[in-house]
This record gives sequence, C-alpha cells and structure tokens, in this order.
Amino acid sequence: MASKQDQYAPSSSPETSMIKLPDPREDTYAGRVRKTFVMLDMRTAFTSRQDLLDAQQQLLAHRRGEFVHPVELQHASNVTHAILHPDTGQPVVMPLRASMIVPMNMVMDGAMLLAKSVKTTIVAQWLNQTYNALHYYANRNASNADTAQQRLVAYVGATASSVGASLGIRHLAGRRRNAKWTSALARMGPFTAVAAADLINLAVMRQSEYLQGVFVYDEQGDAIGKSRRCGALAVASCATARIFAAAPILLLPPLVISMIEKHSTVFTRSKTRWLRVPTLLGLVGCAIQFSVPLTFGLFRQTAQLDFKYLEPELQQATRKQDGQPVRVVTYNKGI
Repeated sequence: MASKQDQYAPSSSPETSMIKLPDPREDTYAGRVRKTFVMLDMRTAFTSRQDLLDAQQQLLAHRRGEFVHPVELQHASNVTHAILHPDTGQPVVMPLRASMIVPMNMVMDGAMLLAKSVKTTIVAQWLNQTYNALHYYANRNASNADTAQQRLVAYVGATASSVGASLGIRHLAGRRRNAKWTSALARMGPFTAVAAADLINLAVMRQSEYLQGVFVYDEQGDAIGKSRRCGALAVASCATARIFAAAPILLLPPLVISMIEKHSTVFTRSKTRWLRVPTLLGLVGCAIQFSVPLTFGLFRQTAQLDFKYLEPELQQATRKQDGQPVRVVTYNKGI
C-alpha cells in the first residue's frame, strides 16, 4: 500500500518559498509586462542543470554581498524565475514552464482553430485541456498538498465543459440562416470553450488555495499564517488574466485569415494553399507572445493585500522581527 506521503503532491513551506517579499519589478504595469515577456523566452527552457545551479550560486553570492556582474546577475535572475517554482524552489517540468507557453499553445490553439468536424473539435479541446490542467497544476501556489482525486475531478470537469461549450456554439451556428452570424459564431467557438474551461479548470484544480488558504508573509518576509481570501484572489486573478489573454489569441488570427481570403487567392491556389496553416500558426504565436504579457501584467505575481481585507484572525498579526502590526502581506499568485 502506498504511504500517505505518496498519495499527495509536493507542497511548499514558508522556508522553501521564493516569494516572501514584493518584487520591485512588479511595481508598475510596464514592469510586470516586461517581467512576463522575459519569462516567455523559450531559450531558458533548454537551460542545463549545471547552468541552473550556476545561476542559483550567482544569486546566493549576490545576497551575501559579493560582486556579481550586472549582466550575469540579470541572466541568473531570469533563468531561475523561468525554471524554478516560486513556492517549492524545484524546477518545473520543461513542457509546463512559462517559457514553453508560446510553442505549446501554438500547437493547441492552432488545432482548435483548424478543427472542422465534431470529432476533431472534441480531440482538439481534449488535448488543450489536458495540457492546461497539467500547466495550471505545475504553476499553482503550492502551499497545500492536493490529492490525485482533486486533480482528476478538475481534469474531467474542464475537459467536459470545454468540449460542451465548443459543440454548443457549433450547434447554434448551424441553426442560424444568416451566413454572417454563422461565421461569427463559428469563430467564437474555440474562445468560448476555452473561457468556460479555464474558469472550471482553475477553480477546481486550485481549490485548495481558497479552501485551505495560502501562505502570506509580512513586510519583512516572515510567514504569519495561511489566508483563504488571498487564495481566492489568486485563483480569480489568474482566471481573469487567462480569459483576457485567450480572446485576442483565438479571435484575431481567424479574423485576419478571413480578411486575407476575401482580398486574395493565396490560400485557394493549388501551389500556395499550403500557406494557410503556417500563416495561422504564425499569427497565433505572435498573438500569444504579446497577449500573455499584456494581460498577465494586469496582476502582480508577488501579490499584496492590505491587512484590513484579511481574515479576522490574521488582522491582529504582528511582525516577528519588531513586534509591529502587519499592514500589508505578500503571497504567490501563481500563473
């Protein structure tokens, strides 16, 4: 029989968390966009284990007061932020890292947009939500250990809602006699499906954050306890950002393709019709590269909350180092 330890996924502790203080780069919207843009750099996904260890050593040396060249320090910071989970301090599996968002979602989103039949729609939505479930879990706030049953329920719920929403839109479009309405509704299918699935996927996959709470830290980086309200805000802000990000990614590329088809025969001529798929994928990739930073930048990853909005039992917390009342707490929002 498996031990209780084996039945649960790894969780963090206040000691392992890398997010205890607010990141000054996130003080402005432009700074948050820039930070997210750097995290999407696909080159960091192929960082070797030794290079990652070297980057960690450079950051430790900098914290000890030793001189590290600014360029090397910035590179080390970028690498660790892109690879290590901020709560556990462990590397995120490569396909699920932030730096793989663009290539992985190019494939998934492209498949959803190209799906024509009911069968291909179901397969595309299922593949997309399978990846999303894994990605959300890998990049969650890891304050709590989740059971395999919770992850399975989230996966089934997200997949069912996604496929159902997409097929519902297809059915509604098929009943419309107006060609313009039919075309518009058909283009909205993938986005509607993803929006519905993201809400359910995140709400269930990360339910422990708002049911059990997430670790929150005072102004000096010391843990004061777990907050369910901060957990709820983390999940809600992530869901909002992802839905906003999906809109331009899944709506604009088909619109551009449609406009090209109206004014050109490049996608209908026998010698050049093959260009349609790579053009669509290229447009999707560009949309992801710019949409994700612009929407993820709406919220801080090193999120903060004023003490008066915390649970009553946390509002009376004092700082461990000087005994003064805690005014603002910091927590990991996740991505």
